Amino acid sequence: MKKRYFAYLGIYILMLFLIVTTILTLAINIAKEKEVIDVNKEIEEKRELPKYVTKNIFEEKDNVTINLNLPHTNSKKFNDKIEVIKNKYLGYIKEEENSKNNDTSLDLNMTYTVNKYNDNILSFVIHTEIYLGGAHPNAYIDTITYDFKKDKEIYLKDLFGENNTYLNKISQIAKEKLLKEEKIKMYYNEDILENGLIPIEENFKRFALDNNCIIFFFERYQVAPYVAGEFNVCIELEKLNFNSKLL
Repeated sequence: MKKRYFAYLGIYILMLFLIVTTILTLAINIAKEKEVIDVNKEIEEKRELPKYVTKNIFEEKDNVTINLNLPHTNSKKFNDKIEVIKNKYLGYIKEEENSKNNDTSLDLNMTYTVNKYNDNILSFVIHTEIYLGGAHPNAYIDTITYDFKKDKEIYLKDLFGENNTYLNKISQIAKEKLLKEEKIKMYYNEDILENGLIPIEENFKRFALDNNCIIFFFERYQVAPYVAGEFNVCIELEKLNFNSKLL
């Protein structure tokens, strides 16, 4: 009986040892898997940080010169938005090429600058100069403020939530700042200035988000005659009741 008892006891202890060993092995493996997941997550988060390079396109044939220096990132959605902007101006060139009066030299130049709000949110300001004949080239400004972590564009209204008075405030401050500009004083035209600052989204859609202000860009003709050039104003975020939690 005693021998049988000790035999059963030995088997029981062995089984208990195997169970404990199995549980410990599983726990160690789970911990290792979690560590691998955490490392992969950290790597993935680092990958999400915006990386951009300048993509150059240069073409010269017959009477057409195209020189584009545009941003290219690790976000397909962002790159698609750049393509839309690029193709818009290439369309103007193509349209003029196909017109009857196609002896004019046609030029398209595009460059960009970048403003940084934080590691994930960048603003790209694209400057375009296009010559389709006439007395002078036309100049345009396009902007994209992009959250690369969420992979989506940020529009002006996204910065202010339910605050529906922000356009009035922006218009007021922009006017105060512009009236201090020497070229605005020199070529002052009240109608152009007032129309260009009407508090509607269209007038303030060209903006860049910096870490302490919003920079608004105004194309030629928007707030002053062509000869006065382009303008921009930097309005401090604290003056606009900007809610950073919305980003």
